[in-house]
Amino acid sequence: MAPARPRVLVVDDDVTFGRSLGRHLERLGYASVFVETADEVRELVGRERFDIVLSDLHLRELDGVTLVRCLVDVTPTTRMILMTGDPSLESALEAIDVGVSGYLTKPLEPARLRSVLSKALQDQKAAKAARENLQLIARERLAAHQRTSRASDLEEAFASLFLVFQPIFGPDGTRYAHEALLRSTHSVLKRPDLFIDAAIEHGRLQELGRRIRAEAAVVLHAHPGERLFVNIHPNDLDDDELYDTRSPLASVADRCTLEITERAALRPGEALDTQLKQLRRMGFRLAIDDLGAGYGSLGSLAMVGPEVVKIDMSLVRDVHKDPRRQRLIRAITTLSREEGTQVVCEGIETEEERVAVTHLGANLLQGYLLGRPGAFPRQSKVA
Repeated sequence: MAPARPRVLVVDDDVTFGRSLGRHLERLGYASVFVETADEVRELVGRERFDIVLSDLHLRELDGVTLVRCLVDVTPTTRMILMTGDPSLESALEAIDVGVSGYLTKPLEPARLRSVLSKALQDQKAAKAARENLQLIARERLAAHQRTSRASDLEEAFASLFLVFQPIFGPDGTRYAHEALLRSTHSVLKRPDLFIDAAIEHGRLQELGRRIRAEAAVVLHAHPGERLFVNIHPNDLDDDELYDTRSPLASVADRCTLEITERAALRPGEALDTQLKQLRRMGFRLAIDDLGAGYGSLGSLAMVGPEVVKIDMSLVRDVHKDPRRQRLIRAITTLSREEGTQVVCEGIETEEERVAVTHLGANLLQGYLLGRPGAFPRQSKVA
């Protein structure tokens, strides 16, 4: 039996254009359905499966970005492509924020359309695999939780806690800094995410954050002139010790960048503004980690106004082969340059990726190609 054709839902309030596009998709081997309104989209997606939703960015009832946001929870593995006759940097950045698989300019170029559709199908397969992997991880976490219901397990993990350090380089190959990464030799809580989850479960996240910062401070005191990136959970921002001038990191704050990880959402408001201002007064620089993944990265950018942005490896992987990823990274580096923000590209594993992100404007580079996490080098010199 022949495999089923990929199904594409076309959404456009220009009936002539939408139906014409649907016929073109049929000729390309796709099964297409055309609708004009968001209500029709919600009704169809609720009862039928689509591999791709191809929507105009500016609909009469609501914009395409809002439509994408509405569909993410309903059909998480369906890939979204936005079309517009009025492209702009702002709309491209909105597309990054909602994680669309393609961004097309009208009138559509046939070769570009085929390329974006093909890539969207690849993304869909990857999304399905990732979803299955997340389900596997969830089962592992449940099993870990069941095995670590005793507080003694977490105590053993704390006892074996240590940090490893991954170098960060400039485009010219000069080492700029290291990122401190959590590790443990505990048999169950060896993975950092499981360790952190267990600390949250047992009400010991604050203790874990303090321990990590203390260990990082030891390294900075032992290596004058070195710089460190240290991860903090958003909840660490509520820890008074972080702002204490007698705390371990306070005296070396000018050599420390605090990476705000997106394991939980930031809470906007005056309290957050006050906290960030205090950290900057102490000399810390602030970074947003994993841009392109996690909880609403563009929202975090607006709230924090970071000195450093770290682009997630999901955008960096095979960037030299993917014009879409190239455009997204270039949009981020362009905006960051205008804001005076440094950009770190994470997860670089090939020379082609390194060359590509450097050409796209990345200030700093990090990944296994350049250096794996390990013990802090005994003799090192920062540029």
